[in-house]
Amino acid sequence: MIAALATAAAMAAQAPPLPDPPGTVVARVDAPTQVAARDGVAVFGSTDPATNATTLIRRDAAGALGAVGVPPVPVPAFPSDRYLGVLEPPAFEVTLGAGPQGRLTAVYLRCPAPGRSSCRLALGDVATGAEQLVDGTGRALRGAVAGSRIVFVRRDVDGIERLYATRTTGGSALALRLPRLVKRSALGRRRPQPVVRRDVRIAAVDVRGDVVVYVLNFPLPGTPELAESQLWLDRGSAAPRMIARVGTGGASAGFREFVGPRLERSSVVVYRQGRDQGSSVQRFSLRGRLLGSATLSAEPLLELEVTGGTYDRGHFWYSVNPYQGTACARFDFDEPRQTGTCPVLDFAPLRLAAPARRR
Repeated sequence: MIAALATAAAMAAQAPPLPDPPGTVVARVDAPTQVAARDGVAVFGSTDPATNATTLIRRDAAGALGAVGVPPVPVPAFPSDRYLGVLEPPAFEVTLGAGPQGRLTAVYLRCPAPGRSSCRLALGDVATGAEQLVDGTGRALRGAVAGSRIVFVRRDVDGIERLYATRTTGGSALALRLPRLVKRSALGRRRPQPVVRRDVRIAAVDVRGDVVVYVLNFPLPGTPELAESQLWLDRGSAAPRMIARVGTGGASAGFREFVGPRLERSSVVVYRQGRDQGSSVQRFSLRGRLLGSATLSAEPLLELEVTGGTYDRGHFWYSVNPYQGTACARFDFDEPRQTGTCPVLDFAPLRLAAPARRR
């Protein structure tokens, strides 16, 4: 026992906890999680390493924390599909929408068996804890709800990720039109490169009525790291429109991406994760014009990555993980595996200031 305590103390001395990022810490969890928010209510996952299952937690508008009441969600047995270079179980993913009858509804994956083929989307009523599995969403990766409409991402048997729309009950899944893709940010090339569809990840999605917004991520050739991230809009009747893009390349590979898009009535708000190049919450019009932005800190979050966050009513709810960390602890090739916790934070007030006019 004494030796174990000494080892733990030595490890703690070698890698002190990272300072909390800006905002008010509302909870600490043992594994990376996304945070979704709507109408003043936030939800996130708290994973128990002993049971390898995640409890869906809500934080209500009054500040009270409690379990939503859905059954614990097994941690998937497969690694994350994000381009971060660390083969860890994926962060708990959740979105929040006004579901059937306008009820606040969390959308997440439930995978009862080790393979991705067992996964289906689940809808959790945040008020009552009632859960519904959505038929026709096998092999789903992530999704979002608006009323009775579900939009979800699925990796098909050909290895390509596609967007589908269905209904909460009795619907059949219809594929949404995806854009023609080119990779514009590769170093040393003047012409756009064609994109291998199997390499593209649809990393996030949100829906409001007939409008869908999603994030496409591309890898660097031959590596698991992110080369470019694009924010796209689908209005159904027209070709998809690219709202924004951020390129990486070179030594900055894997640092920049769009996280947590949130559709509002006439705009979309998203977190642009830049790490060494600066990060900010940004609001775009549905035609792609930057309407406003705000940073969380004057200093870049160099040692942390935002695993997921959502803008809601002047608040940015988010959680962080050490960059390329493992289970909320810093990753070090030369040290034994460590343990740690990830903070869940509320940053407010957040004012998205209009960009300065060019003279």
